[in-house]
Order: sequence, then structure tokens, then C-alpha cells
Amino acid sequence: MYVIETNPRMSRSSALASKASGYPLAYIAAKLTLGYRLSELINKVTGKTVAAFEPSLDYIVVKIPRWESDRFGIDESLGPEMMSIGEVMGIGRTLEEAWQKAVRMLDIGEPGLVGGRIYHEASIEEAVKMVKERKPYWFLYAAVLLREGFSVDDINEWTGVDKFFLYAIKRVVDFYEGLRRGEPLPLEEAYILGFSEEQLRNALGDEPEKKNYP
Repeated sequence: MYVIETNPRMSRSSALASKASGYPLAYIAAKLTLGYRLSELINKVTGKTVAAFEPSLDYIVVKIPRWESDRFGIDESLGPEMMSIGEVMGIGRTLEEAWQKAVRMLDIGEPGLVGGRIYHEASIEEAVKMVKERKPYWFLYAAVLLREGFSVDDINEWTGVDKFFLYAIKRVVDFYEGLRRGEPLPLEEAYILGFSEEQLRNALGDEPEKKNYP
């Protein structure tokens, strides 16, 4: 199935892209409607270049949809219909850092891709089901499977998600498991991968602050 969407308006995603890039999409669209050309509009971020130039970014932004399926009783499986109630945005220097920050922003009690309730308590059967059916937050369950020896190829076949993103999850899992085994891993690498202090405490065996998971 291929779903093509056309929005003759400023969509929710457009607003997020504008915020992520610093490129004022609504402002530029309004000016173009009035007859201005891109070459005539100054980029509001740089103050020097014109709007015809693409934004130059030195960071990565990850957007994750937010669901409230328990409240609305909807089918969570991936499909063409918009069912999320909003989204969160994580910004970082690496994909892993931005992704882990975005997970923490979801406010579902998870400290990142690894190290939380799902990572330590979900069964293999539950994880396989969540990944194969591409349920919301499936990537948290993919981390469980990668820890248990499932391959990136397996998850790629089940989900169709590009291996580029799956290997990012695997790098986070491998580092976390290395910490749990007591390997002398550099702390700098933990921050490059977006680990929080709570995740590091969980991995190193220190009892983290108790939290009420939903």
C-alpha cells in the first residue's frame, strides 16, 4: 500500500519541520502567496542568505507520534489513517541521541530506547507481537529482541523499516549490555548515544529512583 497525502494548508508536520529547522515555512508561504519570489526573501535564521537556500543544520531531529489508545479504544496497527494525538521532538548531534531524547519526551515512563520497564520486563513473545504488528513504540520492543539475539535482518523483514534505523537501536542496545557486563566503556560514548543518568544507573547496577510506570 502506498499512501500519498497532499495538504493545501500548514499541517501539523509542517509546523514541526519549521520548528526543527528554524525555517519559517508559514511566513515564506504567505509571502509567496502575495507574489514574492524565494530569491527576494531573506532567511530569518541567517539574516543574510535568501530563502531559496536550504537550511544548513548540524543536528538531527527525531519526531515520534504520541498515542492515547487506552482512552479512545482504537486499533493501533500501522495504517493510512492518522490516529496519533500529537508528537514529540528530540534534538541531538546523533540519531541515537535524538531518538532517546524523543522517547523520554513521550512521558510513558521510559528513560530511552533501553533501560526501562519494557526493556527489562517485556517477554520475547510480547516483543515479537508488538514488532510484527508494528504497534506504537514498537522500537522499544525491537530493542528487547536485539538483546535476545534476534538480528537486524529479522526485524527489517517483519517491519520493513530500513536497516539504517535498526542498526541505531542495536548500537544503543550493545552499549547498554556492555555496561551491564562491566566492560570498561568510555562515558563520552554514552552521551553520544543519548544515555540519561537513569539509564546509566540501571546499567551499572545502582538502584534508580523509584517511578510509577503507567
